Amino acid sequence: MNVNVLSLFAFCAVAACDRAPSTNGMKEWSPADHDQSEQAQPAVQPSPHGADVSETATLAALLWKQQCATCHGQTGLGDGPSAVATRPPSLASAAWQQATSDAQIAKTITTGKGKMPKFDVPEAVVKALVIHIRTLGQDPPR
Repeated sequence: MNVNVLSLFAFCAVAACDRAPSTNGMKEWSPADHDQSEQAQPAVQPSPHGADVSETATLAALLWKQQCATCHGQTGLGDGPSAVATRPPSLASAAWQQATSDAQIAKTITTGKGKMPKFDVPEAVVKALVIHIRTLGQDPPR
């Protein structure tokens, strides 16, 4: 290796150790950050299936975005990029929301229906998807 490259590397390593603390309000990491007890960690609300509620909601949102919205659209209107071929119902319509039970929605997710494939996901994620689908029929807050 070239002596100049080694000198540059050594200079950068030493300069990095002597830098001033950050002034952007962010706490600088230190090895002691990993020595905190579990009691100092934020409480997580577990679901009956082992995943915390926020993790389940995140999985459901990701599934909706990557799989469901392809046909149903981001807002559930049935206007996703594949809707022309699949012709999904508008999950946001008041008529569909009133005519469809939570159990029917969950069953459709887990067993499929028509051109919609089944999704093999944990029950907690199915419940989170049902909740998401129910929010599609609500007017946004003003």
